[in-house]
Amino acid sequence: MGFEIYRERSAGAESMQGIRPAANVQFVTGDACKLVGGDLAKCTALDKVFFLFSVLETPAALLRPTTPNLSDATAPMVALAEPVGGRDLIAKTQLIGTYAPLINGVACNANATTTQVLITFAGASGDYTGGSIYCPELNQHRNIVSDTQGGGVKTLVLDFPFMLGKNAVALTTGYTVIAVPFQAGSQGIRLLDAQGLDTSVVGKAGGTIRIESVDLSGAAPFALVSFPQLQ
Repeated sequence: MGFEIYRERSAGAESMQGIRPAANVQFVTGDACKLVGGDLAKCTALDKVFFLFSVLETPAALLRPTTPNLSDATAPMVALAEPVGGRDLIAKTQLIGTYAPLINGVACNANATTTQVLITFAGASGDYTGGSIYCPELNQHRNIVSDTQGGGVKTLVLDFPFMLGKNAVALTTGYTVIAVPFQAGSQGIRLLDAQGLDTSVVGKAGGTIRIESVDLSGAAPFALVSFPQLQ
Protein backbone atom coordinates (compact mmCIF):
# COMPACT_ATOMS: atom_id res chain seq x y z
CA MET A 1 0.00 0.00 0.00
CA GLY A 2 1.79 3.16 1.14
CA PHE A 3 2.09 6.37 -0.85
CA GLU A 4 2.84 6.47 -4.57
CA ILE A 5 3.66 9.35 -6.88
CA TYR A 6 0.44 10.41 -8.61
CA ARG A 7 1.55 13.46 -10.57
CA GLU A 8 3.77 16.50 -10.46
CA ARG A 9 2.22 19.95 -10.66
CA SER A 10 4.98 21.21 -12.95
CA ALA A 11 7.02 19.63 -15.71
CA GLY A 12 10.29 17.93 -14.93
CA ALA A 13 11.75 14.52 -14.16
CA GLU A 14 11.49 12.91 -10.78
CA SER A 15 14.56 13.50 -8.65
CA MET A 16 15.16 10.22 -6.83
CA GLN A 17 17.90 10.55 -4.21
CA GLY A 18 20.28 8.04 -2.71
CA ILE A 19 20.27 8.33 1.09
CA ARG A 20 21.87 6.19 3.78
CA PRO A 21 19.09 4.42 5.71
CA ALA A 22 19.02 4.01 9.46
CA ALA A 23 20.37 0.62 10.56
CA ASN A 24 18.19 -2.46 10.86
CA VAL A 25 14.93 -0.90 9.61
CA GLN A 26 12.35 -2.84 7.59
CA PHE A 27 11.25 -0.44 4.86
CA VAL A 28 8.27 -0.96 2.56
CA THR A 29 7.88 0.68 -0.84
CA GLY A 30 5.79 3.81 -0.42
CA ASP A 31 6.81 4.47 3.19
CA ALA A 32 6.59 8.11 4.27
CA CYS A 33 10.06 8.97 5.55
CA LYS A 34 12.11 11.63 7.34
CA LEU A 35 15.77 12.16 8.19
CA VAL A 36 17.08 11.33 11.66
CA GLY A 37 20.72 12.15 12.25
CA GLY A 38 21.13 12.37 8.49
CA ASP A 39 19.79 8.85 7.91
CA LEU A 40 16.49 7.87 6.32
CA ALA A 41 13.86 6.71 8.86
CA LYS A 42 10.15 5.91 8.73
CA CYS A 43 7.63 8.57 9.74
CA THR A 44 5.22 8.20 12.62
CA ALA A 45 1.83 9.88 13.16
CA LEU A 46 2.82 13.52 13.62
CA ASP A 47 6.04 13.64 11.58
CA LYS A 48 6.62 15.87 8.59
CA VAL A 49 7.10 13.82 5.43
CA PHE A 50 10.21 14.63 3.42
CA PHE A 51 10.66 11.48 1.28
CA LEU A 52 8.77 8.48 -0.11
CA PHE A 53 10.85 5.30 0.07
CA SER A 54 11.36 3.33 -3.14
CA VAL A 55 13.96 0.56 -2.69
CA LEU A 56 17.20 -0.37 -0.94
CA GLU A 57 20.32 -0.91 -3.00
CA THR A 58 22.77 -3.53 -1.80
CA PRO A 59 26.45 -2.51 -2.10
CA ALA A 60 28.67 -4.94 -3.99
CA ALA A 61 30.60 -5.74 -0.80
CA LEU A 62 27.47 -7.09 0.93
CA LEU A 63 25.47 -10.23 0.29
CA ARG A 64 21.96 -9.55 -0.94
CA PRO A 65 19.75 -9.58 2.18
CA THR A 66 17.33 -12.47 2.67
CA THR A 67 14.57 -10.00 3.52
CA PRO A 68 14.07 -7.32 0.84
CA ASN A 69 14.34 -3.68 1.95
CA LEU A 70 15.69 -4.54 5.41
CA SER A 71 18.67 -2.27 6.05
CA ASP A 72 21.82 -3.92 7.34
CA ALA A 73 22.39 -3.66 11.09
CA THR A 74 26.04 -2.61 10.74
CA ALA A 75 27.09 -1.85 7.16
CA PRO A 76 25.87 1.35 5.44
CA MET A 77 23.51 0.85 2.51
CA VAL A 78 21.79 3.21 0.07
CA ALA A 79 18.04 3.85 -0.03
CA LEU A 80 16.47 5.38 -3.12
CA ALA A 81 13.80 7.86 -2.07
CA GLU A 82 11.76 10.58 -3.76
CA PRO A 83 11.78 14.02 -2.09
CA VAL A 84 8.19 15.22 -1.67
CA GLY A 85 8.29 18.34 0.53
CA GLY A 86 6.03 21.20 -0.50
CA ARG A 87 3.03 21.00 -2.83
CA ASP A 88 4.70 20.52 -6.21
CA LEU A 89 4.18 16.76 -6.05
CA ILE A 90 0.91 14.89 -5.45
CA ALA A 91 0.88 11.40 -3.92
CA LYS A 92 -1.87 8.80 -3.86
CA THR A 93 -2.68 6.61 -0.86
CA GLN A 94 -5.41 3.98 -0.65
CA LEU A 95 -8.06 4.05 2.06
CA ILE A 96 -8.46 0.31 2.50
CA GLY A 97 -7.62 -2.31 5.11
CA THR A 98 -6.06 -0.71 8.18
CA TYR A 99 -6.62 2.71 6.59
CA ALA A 100 -10.28 2.17 5.64
CA PRO A 101 -12.96 4.67 6.73
CA LEU A 102 -14.74 3.86 9.99
CA ILE A 103 -18.04 4.82 8.36
CA ASN A 104 -17.87 2.25 5.59
CA GLY A 105 -21.06 0.95 4.02
CA VAL A 106 -23.15 2.08 7.00
CA ALA A 107 -26.91 1.90 6.39
CA CYS A 108 -28.86 5.16 6.44
CA ASN A 109 -31.70 5.67 8.92
CA ALA A 110 -35.19 6.84 7.95
CA ASN A 111 -34.95 10.45 6.77
CA ALA A 112 -36.92 12.92 4.67
CA THR A 113 -34.51 15.88 4.58
CA THR A 114 -32.39 16.11 1.42
CA THR A 115 -29.57 18.11 3.02
CA GLN A 116 -28.81 15.66 5.80
CA VAL A 117 -27.93 12.01 6.37
CA LEU A 118 -28.78 10.08 9.56
CA ILE A 119 -26.81 6.99 10.58
CA THR A 120 -26.48 4.91 13.73
CA PHE A 121 -22.91 5.61 14.77
CA ALA A 122 -21.08 6.43 18.01
CA GLY A 123 -19.10 9.62 18.48
CA ALA A 124 -19.42 13.29 19.31
CA SER A 125 -20.88 16.31 17.58
CA GLY A 126 -18.42 17.85 15.13
CA ASP A 127 -16.40 14.67 14.58
CA TYR A 128 -17.09 14.63 10.83
CA THR A 129 -17.47 18.35 10.23
CA GLY A 130 -15.25 19.14 7.25
CA GLY A 131 -15.42 15.55 6.02
CA SER A 132 -16.35 13.76 2.80
CA ILE A 133 -19.30 11.41 2.26
CA TYR A 134 -20.11 9.04 -0.60
CA CYS A 135 -23.29 7.14 -1.48
CA PRO A 136 -22.50 3.95 -3.47
CA GLU A 137 -26.09 3.52 -4.67
CA LEU A 138 -26.01 6.96 -6.33
CA ASN A 139 -22.25 7.03 -7.06
CA GLN A 140 -22.00 10.60 -5.74
CA HIS A 141 -19.75 12.46 -3.30
CA ARG A 142 -20.71 15.36 -1.06
CA ASN A 143 -18.95 17.42 1.62
CA ILE A 144 -20.04 17.43 5.26
CA VAL A 145 -20.73 20.95 6.55
CA SER A 146 -21.50 19.95 10.14
CA ASP A 147 -22.62 17.01 12.24
CA THR A 148 -24.44 16.48 15.51
CA GLN A 149 -24.70 13.45 17.78
CA GLY A 150 -27.65 12.36 19.87
CA GLY A 151 -29.17 9.12 21.06
CA GLY A 152 -26.62 7.03 19.19
CA VAL A 153 -27.53 8.71 15.90
CA LYS A 154 -25.20 10.95 13.91
CA THR A 155 -26.79 13.65 11.75
CA LEU A 156 -24.53 14.75 8.90
CA VAL A 157 -25.40 18.04 7.20
CA LEU A 158 -24.40 18.20 3.50
CA ASP A 159 -23.17 21.07 1.33
CA PHE A 160 -25.54 19.93 -1.46
CA PRO A 161 -28.24 17.24 -1.60
CA PHE A 162 -27.65 13.95 -3.34
CA MET A 163 -29.43 13.83 -6.68
CA LEU A 164 -31.58 11.24 -8.42
CA GLY A 165 -31.70 12.49 -11.98
CA LYS A 166 -32.59 16.19 -11.71
CA ASN A 167 -34.24 15.84 -8.32
CA ALA A 168 -32.75 16.15 -4.85
CA VAL A 169 -33.18 12.93 -2.88
CA ALA A 170 -33.14 12.26 0.85
CA LEU A 171 -30.90 9.34 1.77
CA THR A 172 -33.16 7.08 3.81
CA THR A 173 -33.42 3.34 4.48
CA GLY A 174 -32.08 1.36 1.54
CA TYR A 175 -29.11 3.67 1.03
CA THR A 176 -25.61 3.31 2.51
CA VAL A 177 -22.75 5.76 2.96
CA ILE A 178 -18.98 5.86 3.30
CA ALA A 179 -17.38 8.85 5.05
CA VAL A 180 -14.04 10.18 6.24
CA PRO A 181 -13.44 13.20 8.50
CA PHE A 182 -11.45 15.13 5.88
CA GLN A 183 -12.04 16.62 2.42
CA ALA A 184 -10.18 18.43 -0.35
CA GLY A 185 -8.30 21.31 1.27
CA SER A 186 -8.10 19.75 4.74
CA GLN A 187 -4.72 20.33 6.37
CA GLY A 188 -2.95 18.90 9.40
CA ILE A 189 -4.07 15.29 8.79
CA ARG A 190 -2.09 12.64 10.66
CA LEU A 191 -0.38 9.51 9.44
CA LEU A 192 -1.53 6.26 11.01
CA ASP A 193 1.95 4.99 10.22
CA ALA A 194 4.46 5.31 7.40
CA GLN A 195 2.13 3.48 5.00
CA GLY A 196 -1.03 5.54 5.21
CA LEU A 197 -3.42 8.07 6.71
CA ASP A 198 -5.27 7.94 10.01
CA THR A 199 -8.92 7.99 8.92
CA SER A 200 -10.26 8.18 12.47
CA VAL A 201 -11.47 11.41 14.05
CA VAL A 202 -8.17 11.68 15.95
CA GLY A 203 -6.37 11.75 12.60
CA LYS A 204 -8.06 14.93 11.34
CA ALA A 205 -5.80 17.28 13.33
CA GLY A 206 -2.28 17.59 14.69
CA GLY A 207 -0.49 16.13 11.65
CA THR A 208 1.15 17.69 8.60
CA ILE A 209 -0.60 16.15 5.56
CA ARG A 210 -2.76 18.20 3.17
CA ILE A 211 -5.67 16.53 1.35
CA GLU A 212 -5.90 17.44 -2.34
CA SER A 213 -8.92 15.26 -3.17
CA VAL A 214 -10.87 12.26 -1.88
CA ASP A 215 -12.41 9.40 -3.90
CA LEU A 216 -14.42 6.93 -1.82
CA SER A 217 -15.86 5.02 -4.79
CA GLY A 218 -15.01 1.53 -5.99
CA ALA A 219 -13.11 -1.31 -4.34
CA ALA A 220 -10.03 0.80 -3.65
CA PRO A 221 -10.98 4.28 -2.37
CA PHE A 222 -8.09 6.69 -2.12
CA ALA A 223 -6.94 10.18 -1.23
CA LEU A 224 -4.57 12.42 -3.15
CA VAL A 225 -2.27 14.24 -0.76
CA SER A 226 0.64 16.64 -0.63
CA PHE A 227 3.29 17.30 2.01
CA PRO A 228 3.52 21.06 2.63
CA GLN A 229 5.30 20.51 5.98
CA LEU A 230 3.01 22.86 7.86
CA GLN A 231 4.33 24.61 10.94
